[in-house]
Amino acid sequence: MGERKCKNWLMTFGEWMLPISEAPESFVAWTGLFVLSSVLRRKIYIPKSILGRWSADPNMYIFFIGDAGKVRKSTTMGGAQELLEEISDLTPAPEIITKEDLLRKLAQAEDASMYIFSPEFSEFVAKSGPTMYSFLTNIYDGKKHLSSSTISRGTDFASKPCVNLLAATTPVWISENMTEAIIGGGFASRVVFIFEEETRQDQMFYRKILAALGPKLASMKEDLIHDLKIINELNGEVDISEEAEEKFEAWYRKHKKDGRSKAKLSGYYERRPAHILKVAMCCHVAYANDLVLNWPDFEMAIDIVTGIEKKLPRVFAAIGKNPYTVDTMQIVEYIYEKGHCRVDEVKLHFRHSATPNVLSELLGGLIQSKLLVLDKDQLSVNVELFESISGIGSSNGTS
Repeated sequence: MGERKCKNWLMTFGEWMLPISEAPESFVAWTGLFVLSSVLRRKIYIPKSILGRWSADPNMYIFFIGDAGKVRKSTTMGGAQELLEEISDLTPAPEIITKEDLLRKLAQAEDASMYIFSPEFSEFVAKSGPTMYSFLTNIYDGKKHLSSSTISRGTDFASKPCVNLLAATTPVWISENMTEAIIGGGFASRVVFIFEEETRQDQMFYRKILAALGPKLASMKEDLIHDLKIINELNGEVDISEEAEEKFEAWYRKHKKDGRSKAKLSGYYERRPAHILKVAMCCHVAYANDLVLNWPDFEMAIDIVTGIEKKLPRVFAAIGKNPYTVDTMQIVEYIYEKGHCRVDEVKLHFRHSATPNVLSELLGGLIQSKLLVLDKDQLSVNVELFESISGIGSSNGTS
């Protein structure tokens, strides 16, 4: 196994991506994790001898959530594609495919593994519809046999199949297409959702930046590919140091009940320890060839995973029986950003969202629920309540 050129692959990936990208840092960081998980597949894993009745593999489903064209979801994926195309034994999936063809292609892959880029997740599920969710849910856990409930005929694999998925979509699409049944059915708990509203910077042209950094960025790309080929050779059971095991056990017990009061997020929080284990494996192989996780790997993984949680409620806020959930959240956000607004200004701005009578009812409901405060003709937001519901301003620690 050769010598690494990157001190830390994930750090170098960020340094390579960020100068010529507007994307939020969270998108870049999780794109790097996706590259590593796609290369690792199920070749390394934390065994049942450590976890009891289950084993943990580094495969991931990652979703970038943001308004169309606003946060550079698709362009961020381009960097990952550039690198993964250089690893010859990886199998990519088409962006639009039926679950039958996807299973067939997966079965034909040498190691029953595949990575999927889906810049428009709506297109990816279009041909198969909701049944794609059950397929992705079953394949996530590496079931060697998929029954007729998942596919037209039973299919057996010689090894555990592995799919890594990096997808992008909008909050509106989720609210209109991912029903409570889909969320509760287990698919969403297997997904890491990263929600962003704004780009990290506003930059249209990169001629000067590339003139100054072009050779350095090209060298970084070569180093990233070189180290990916080394990481691709890693294979075997992952161990956990005694210190890391004790400290993560303590963290797990302390945070086990996090999120239980949030019905739509309860599935995610139940699987959060598994997500952390996956990320910890990726964090470790980013700088080392040995397969022993240490406490700093867990600290980094905890920071990365919990760092996305403050915005997680925004992903599922509109899922439910109220058809105006998206509109009411947009009204509150509009007033929150402005500080205060006249009632007639709000009605004028949102005149296309509902009829005048319905808008009055929506504002009345928001005032009654104490999310909005009406003082004479001025509306303002109950900031503390809004931030607690939306996740803005909340944080999670590693202690």
